[in-house]
Amino acid sequence: MSVNLPFAIAVGAGVCCLGSLPILFDKHVPSKANIIAATTLRGVLVALLVAFSITAQTSWTTAAGYGVLYGLLSATVVVLSKDSKLLMHAKYMLPSAAITGVLIGVLILKLAN
Repeated sequence: MSVNLPFAIAVGAGVCCLGSLPILFDKHVPSKANIIAATTLRGVLVALLVAFSITAQTSWTTAAGYGVLYGLLSATVVVLSKDSKLLMHAKYMLPSAAITGVLIGVLILKLAN
């Protein structure tokens, strides 16, 4: 399957960038721009992994499954790379990574062909 890679990258960046915007409303977080940039790059990585994993015969549920898998794996890497302070936020990061992964997988399958 030839997936339109620039479009897939734009989908991943857009979905994760939009998902990270609520951090702007938290007054206690320094370096908000770094968090938004890192989340956007994580979305690009998930989008590329999904784009290279799906074929023309892939169903939307399989594409969503790839999105969940890659989204959760990438978020787990982020959670485990920090100290115990970030581990407290895993309960917020992992579900949002799964949801954005589903969106990325399905959008790439439906729109980037």
